[in-house]
Order: sequence, then C-alpha cells, then structure tokens
Amino acid sequence: MNNGLQFGCDYYPEHWPEERWETDCRLMSEAGFEVVRILEFAWARLEPADGEYDFSWVERFFALCEQYNLNIALGTPSATPPKWLVDQDPSILPLDETGRVRGFGSRHHRCHSNVAYRERAARIAGEMAKRFGKHERLVAWQTDNEFGCHNSTLSFTQAAHDGFRKWLAAKYETVQALNEAWGTVFWSQEYRSFDEIPLPMYTVAQDPGAGSRDSFHGQGHNPGLVLDFQRYSTQAIIDFHQAQVDAIREHCDRPITHNLMGDFPDVDYHRLAEYIDFVSWDNYPAYVWGRTPPHSLGFRHSLMYGLKEKPFWVMEQQSGPCGWRMLGDTPAPGELRLWSLQAIAHGAESIVYFRWRACRTGMEQYWYGILDHDGKPRRRYDEVSKTVSDAKAIEEVFTSTEPAADVALVHDYEHLWSHRFQPHNVNFNYQHLLHEYYTAFAAQGANVRVTSFDRALQSARVVVLPAYSLVDSDTGPRVKQFLEGGGTVVLTYRSGIRNRDNTMLEETIPGPFAEIVGAEVAEFDSHNFGRTTPVEGPFGAAHAAVWADVLEPSAASTLAWYSGGPFAGSPAVTLNAVGSGYCYYVGCDLPDHALSSVAEHVIEAADVTRAPVKAQDGIEVVRRAGSGGEFYVLLNHTGRERLVELTRPMMNVETRQKLGSAKLGPYEVAVIRNG
Repeated sequence: MNNGLQFGCDYYPEHWPEERWETDCRLMSEAGFEVVRILEFAWARLEPADGEYDFSWVERFFALCEQYNLNIALGTPSATPPKWLVDQDPSILPLDETGRVRGFGSRHHRCHSNVAYRERAARIAGEMAKRFGKHERLVAWQTDNEFGCHNSTLSFTQAAHDGFRKWLAAKYETVQALNEAWGTVFWSQEYRSFDEIPLPMYTVAQDPGAGSRDSFHGQGHNPGLVLDFQRYSTQAIIDFHQAQVDAIREHCDRPITHNLMGDFPDVDYHRLAEYIDFVSWDNYPAYVWGRTPPHSLGFRHSLMYGLKEKPFWVMEQQSGPCGWRMLGDTPAPGELRLWSLQAIAHGAESIVYFRWRACRTGMEQYWYGILDHDGKPRRRYDEVSKTVSDAKAIEEVFTSTEPAADVALVHDYEHLWSHRFQPHNVNFNYQHLLHEYYTAFAAQGANVRVTSFDRALQSARVVVLPAYSLVDSDTGPRVKQFLEGGGTVVLTYRSGIRNRDNTMLEETIPGPFAEIVGAEVAEFDSHNFGRTTPVEGPFGAAHAAVWADVLEPSAASTLAWYSGGPFAGSPAVTLNAVGSGYCYYVGCDLPDHALSSVAEHVIEAADVTRAPVKAQDGIEVVRRAGSGGEFYVLLNHTGRERLVELTRPMMNVETRQKLGSAKLGPYEVAVIRNG
C-alpha cells in the first residue's frame, strides 16, 4: 500500500493540553515519522451527548499534521461506548457464561451481536467519515480496537442467543440436520426447533474450583455446539466491523484495517482478513505478562503476512516498558531497533510505535511510550529516530523483495478451538505445537510462512500440518494431489480424527490421511503424571512426554521408533513416498533437539533453500527475495556480541564489506547478500 517504509506513532490528542500538540508534532516530524494513529478511544469527546458531535478539536489537530507533514490513520471509537450511551441502553453490555453483566469501567464493554449498538457504532464511524473522509492527510482507517481483547469474543446476551440461532438456521436449514451433525442423541439433547438451542453457558458439569468456568474450556456441552458458537462469534465480529466499513464507504475510499493481536486465539483472523484492506497488528515482545521468544515473534509476524500474503502494518509497536498494575522490562538499548527491523524483515511496511507519550491518568499509566510522563525526548526517542534513518537508508532492500518461504506451516482457528475445548492431554496445546514446529524449521535456516491450508497448498514446497484434526471429504485427496506433484507434507499425531462438525470419524486414524501416510494408528497412549516413552532415531535418544501413536505401517519406512515401554520397537516417525513427493508422520511429541533433527531431514530431502548461516541460539535469519535480488536479515536477539559463521562468502549491504563471518553486537541487525 505504501511507496516505501513508513514510521509513526499512536497519539492521543484528547489526553494532552492543546498547547502541547505542536511540540509533539514537531518532535514526531524530526524523528522521521510520517503517520499518526488517533481517536480509537475518544468517543466521549467526539460525541459528548447523543447526536451532539464535536469535531472542531480534531480539525485543529489535522491542521497541525498538515503543517508538520504527518499523515493520519483514523480509529473508530467503538471499543469504548461512553457512559451516557451505556446508561441509555444497558442491553449493549455483554454477559459472561454465568449470566453476569460485564459492566462499564474498562473497555470492550459491548456485545458485538447487539444490533442497536452495531448501528450506533456505525453511525459515529459514518459521521467521522463525513467530516474527514476526503482530507488529504487521511491515509487509512482502523475499525475499533483489538477485537476479542479481555475475553470479549464470546458474549452470552439475548442478542447473541438470537443471532446464534439465526446463524444455525441458515447453516443447517433444518433442526434435524443440526441434530445429526452434532450427535445430540447423546445425553438426550435432541432439539425440536432452533428456538430450543442454548448457548454454551455454565452447566452442572463444570467445576469452578478447577478453573473451568469459561464455557469454552469447561466441560459438559456438545463439542459441535461449542465449535459452532465460536464460529458464530467470529461472524458477529465481522458483521460489527462491516457495518462500520459500510458507513465509512459512503464518504471515503481510503483503505480500512483492524489491529489484530498476533496469534490471539479467539477470533478467526483468516476470515476477518477477508474484510480488511490490509493487515495490521499490535506487537508487544516484552510486557509484564511475559517475554516472547525470538522465533515466536517471527511466527506472529509470519502469520500476519500469511493472512493475505501482502505487506502489513504494525499498528502498535512496543516502545517502552509496559503493563497495567505492574511494569514489564524496559527495552534494552538496541531492542526497539531490533524489534522494528525484525517486523520489516518479516513483511511489515509500516511501524507505528505505541505510544508517543506515557499517559498520566487511567489504567495505562504504566504503559510507557517513546516519551515518559514528563514529555522529554531521551534515549528511546533517539533510538527510534536512528531506527527510522537506518531503515530508510536501505529501504530498497525491502521494497524490492518480499519474505521468501519454501515451508508453509498451516494454522487453523477451528482446529485450535476444537483442540482447546478437548485438548487430548493436560499438557497438549495446539498453539504451542505450532510454535515448536515453526521454531524447529526456522532454527535450521528455513523461512516459514504461517498461513491457511488453501494458501499453503498453492505456494509452498513443504506443508506442515500439526495435529490437523478436522477434515472435509476433499482434504485427503487435495493433500495427495499436492504430494503427487512433488510436494512434501509433515503430519503429526492427532491428525485426521474428526469431521468439521467436531464429530469423531469412523475411519481408523489418521482417517483420510492413512493412504498417504502409509500407516495406521493401531492404538495410542496419552502420557499422564510425568510418564514418558523413550524414542530413538537419527537424533539419538529422546522421549515422548505427551502422546505416542502406535503405528502399523503398510508402505511407510521407519525414521524413529519407541525404544522402551510397552510399545518398544513400534515406529514413532515414518516416511512414505507418494508419487513424486514424500509424507512424513510424526506420531509423538518430541523435544527440541529431536524435532530440529526431523526438520533438518525434511529440509534436505525437499531441497528447501536455507540461510547461509550456521545455526545458533538467539540468532534469527530471515530471507527476502524479489526483483531486487536475494537478501538475508541477521538479527541478534541476545544482549551480548555474537559471531555468526557463514557457509559461503557474503557482503554487508550497508558497509559493502565482504564477509566470511558476521560480528553482531547486542541486539544488532545486519543485512547481507551474496558476495
């Protein structure tokens, strides 16, 4: 969407005296910023009373942006309905799974299914578009803010109940078809009409003492009902978003996005991405709730790129220590530059730092930005300014190339939801499994695209399908066709066990994949209470600690096997030739060194392009290729100097120095190409 790399910040003019605005705009411009996101939480200032709009102060801020050559990304404020609106119509407030009201006092205090609120949100979006939609400084819109944040995807209001029933009627047409799909004969749950269908609310089978009050994680409800309610809830969010898009489009044709949250699990981003013009997301690598490992950050960026396979924005990039009641780590010198260039390497075209200045009031007083509460530019301002100039100096590297990946890792939200509701084993986690496979391949120097099943089969040389449990009638044939054409597929345990209704298959596991795997699962063993099974293979000794499939090969050869326990000698990892391709089946969980060895076997067999770097912990390598040539971005995610050994002569793009190895300082980034 952009002509080059773009940098900016998230700013809240309503938080600061108007006489301070010009100082801030001047400092932004001096830092090299080109875009400012505003207004996504400003509803009460924009519409202080029903139907009474005050945009005059926004117009004055637009004028300052004009003066300092700053463009604007305009946020719609529907994540924060004002108190007067909540008092006027309390039905907009969401209910939790026990029927309790989730009240005013924070944000996201609304139900996406509430039609009246959807109309109110669209109305203010339309009024904003009417006033600012043709302004030359307006470059983009952001609807709302972080859909689903604070566990707000699922709402259990009457509006949600009505909407869910209508959605089910449209999907199944007859209640008999629904009964058949869900298998409601179990526990005498058969329905006579769609009006009888409940929401998956708190039931007698749920134990609040076990932390299972969330109906999605709890027990008791039909798996088909739970999965369909999660699907419906994503659709309700899409409808809520689209109502605002339609209102904006009456007055404005500028691109519209929504700020996603990386690998947030509750909303189907593959579906939501179909309704936005470009992807944007909020990247916080080191806040108080945890520090994200380097390859997991890479995973999130890759997923954001993979949603559309187009450049994305980071709409909120961490720029200081942050938290609500407690503070996370202060980014070390160099980390802000590292995180920014990592995002760009993985496909970001715009970096918008959150936030410009730490707010003196409200729940995010501890969420620091580029400037502290005193508003004085210091180290972080200087580092961000240098990051902008450094990136601009080599931006042609990024504008003439794109992230290049031979390996596609399939990420599917419906599989995620199904696994989360019934996770097979107390230690099984679908998202963790995806990250493990991403890290295994990335650590071996392979770029990995995290994307959907359909996109993976269209563009990749290797397709990795961890725990690909839900299958359609055409899933097996499509994977077989990909293999016969010379592709490589990696399947794992818990694949091919259910249909899309979340119902178990009658076929022997791995169901429709059995032919291409060249083996069947005779039985399996869920490992509990610290029990493990030893595994041996090319990687040496390892162990399975979560799951072990007992495989009976019909055509597949054995790559690794169980070396002890009741299934000693049985295959654990197999390989089967299918046409011109190969299908791997990993029947158990594996520790890092073993999984990395399997990834290396796949990479070598499939002739995947690898980075010219000897792998080492803390060093990430991202390959980019295109009309401008082929480049590798080296990122040191550690706080110490590292020597990166290269496997062939290369050249540093910035210094033009020829390299046999690359010395990287703490958190340093280098871009190299064939020398």
